[in-house]
Amino acid sequence: MNHRILWPFAGIVPCLLLGTISSFAAPPTGSVIALVDGRNQKWVSADNGTTSENLLVASSSAVTDWERFVVADAGNGQIGLLCLANNQYVCAEGAGSATLRANRSALNSWEKFTWIDNADGSASLVSNANGNYVSSQSEGLVANRTAINAWEKFPVFTASRADGFASVSALGLTGTTGGAGGQTVTVTTRAQLISYGTDNTPRILQIPQGTVIDLTDGTSSIGTKTVGFYNGTYYCGEIANVVTDNGGVSLGSNKTLVGLGSGASLIGAGIAIDGKSNVIVSNLTISDVNQGVVEAGDGITIASSHHVWVDHCTFRNISDGHIDINGTNPRYITVSWCHFDGYDLGFCSPHQHNYVSGISTGAMVTIHHCYFDRGGGRNPRVSGSGAMVHGYNNYYRDVSFYCVASEENAQTRLDRCYFENSQRPHYYDWDLSSSAGAGALQTNLADNIYTGVSATSRRETGGTVFNPASYYNYVPQPASGVPAAVLAGAGAGNP
Repeated sequence: MNHRILWPFAGIVPCLLLGTISSFAAPPTGSVIALVDGRNQKWVSADNGTTSENLLVASSSAVTDWERFVVADAGNGQIGLLCLANNQYVCAEGAGSATLRANRSALNSWEKFTWIDNADGSASLVSNANGNYVSSQSEGLVANRTAINAWEKFPVFTASRADGFASVSALGLTGTTGGAGGQTVTVTTRAQLISYGTDNTPRILQIPQGTVIDLTDGTSSIGTKTVGFYNGTYYCGEIANVVTDNGGVSLGSNKTLVGLGSGASLIGAGIAIDGKSNVIVSNLTISDVNQGVVEAGDGITIASSHHVWVDHCTFRNISDGHIDINGTNPRYITVSWCHFDGYDLGFCSPHQHNYVSGISTGAMVTIHHCYFDRGGGRNPRVSGSGAMVHGYNNYYRDVSFYCVASEENAQTRLDRCYFENSQRPHYYDWDLSSSAGAGALQTNLADNIYTGVSATSRRETGGTVFNPASYYNYVPQPASGVPAAVLAGAGAGNP
């Protein structure tokens, strides 16, 4: 039961990413949620002014990291809740007899809960410590009830905020907040998007559910291009006088561009973020950019920019990169919960897109919980000195050429990914030489899962890479749960 509901409580303004709020039957592992006490209409917080104790109390009128919890897989159908503010798990203290606290560094018996979906859309939690329901009837939350009544029901909402590199405080910014605090504007045309989106004034740009905006500008170019076409069999080759559409939109700094609900789409041309900072793009489908023509437009280009977060977007039928990250030192960028649909009948045989994502010199990028679906190559290709890419909990399915490449002195770290029947899951030097063309790539092979051809194809590790934990906190789930979590949550229109 995945559905979106409007904010129901008067007097409280949710500090969340979307203008509509998601409630769901069982939150995907890795998602960020906030809990509300329905009786007093307050957010459940692990702070309450006593950070040394970190008691869970329904006392907050706003959502900060003290009210945000990452859903962790605790095994056997149970979950844990990790407080984002202090990176500690919620514990049913005293075997469930005392107030819940966010004060544990690992998931043990008292930190595990069973999620119960109630018919009214709320949720209840059963403590593994004593088998009782968590209740807000006391001053703080305590697992001390044997039945579900009003005190034991908590409306649950997505509470996404930038994570990974996009959350790092640097270059004058404390993470990535987009247009937060600025005017909220509804846009339904390319002209409106240009009018409200290209300056650097903080602004939240909302595209209504089901709205499709054509980003082409009515002009075209003619030239020799590599295309895929059918000549008895599908073929890929250069052809003269190929017509391609022009257009696109450049986003300025301090912008949030978000689709509401499902079906908000950009077609025909892409988005450029060039030399900008503090930009969020979320819940959009970007598609049909000069389909069938090679290298004639990206879905999103992030160039020489910092603090950019692309979240819950779907990409398909893109001529060049679905997301390319390049220019001079593009830093503090996160791509999360995106669906890269690489299957394209208009593309060269075998109809699998070869240019999903290129990341270049000086980049600092986190990619997590993304679905790399039937692409060819560059999922991503990381190249160039100083480039640092961290990928975790990504799902690769039926990739025909290669998944992740780390070349030309780049550093790439992979954690707990799932490779299903995908060629060349990861490598750091194409010809296995020690030439300057090599990069570095590290992963614990035992923590990933490789099935089908992935189990016998190239799975290289080598060189020295950076430690993501020295920049930000993250909690990767076991690779075994990645396909289910990513299929349930990745892409536009998903929680």
